[in-house]
Amino acid sequence: KMKCDGSSKIKLSSNQSSNIFVYGDWIYYSSSNGIRRIKVDGTFDSLISTITRNIVTFKNGWMYFENRNIHTLYKSRTDGTEISIVSDKVYDPITDGVSIYYQSSVDNKFYKMNFDGTNNTLVSALAGSHYNFDGDYIYFSDYYSETNYNNWAVLKMKKDGTGVTKIINNMASDAMMVSNGFIYNISNGGGLYRASLDG
Repeated sequence: KMKCDGSSKIKLSSNQSSNIFVYGDWIYYSSSNGIRRIKVDGTFDSLISTITRNIVTFKNGWMYFENRNIHTLYKSRTDGTEISIVSDKVYDPITDGVSIYYQSSVDNKFYKMNFDGTNNTLVSALAGSHYNFDGDYIYFSDYYSETNYNNWAVLKMKKDGTGVTKIINNMASDAMMVSNGFIYNISNGGGLYRASLDG
């Protein structure tokens, strides 16, 4: 860990780590053998799940995480106990804190559901990737076609799937994040790009 200006760096763990979340007094992270958690002071580093390596979110004392190899979303208590399956057809899930949005591994369309896996509702037939929320909009990358244009683009749509708008032309993403009024995009052609929310 370190301060926001990059100073006062402190090593908390020697384990390989990615997909890092802070929840309460714990840091949760994906490692080479599953999900681990460690106190924010670097103590009590322990393995809590060997099922998966992709944490999605935390809500009301539950941790939600995905096994991408079998497109399954799980939940467990924050100590790794009481594991159960939420859905077995999920790919690339994200949440706005109210619902879980995901691409279906069955038909590649974009859906939302309750945190208990019920009320699956079609949002959009577009099969995108790198979904991000900002306000009432979802930002994502997709192969988008219109007159005289047929290429990867960065798009946005409302949470109900309406108002699909192309923001950035000819931009395939390896990773994308929306923060503080900007879209940060790593192109699969190389390079980090930044654009305002209107492109």
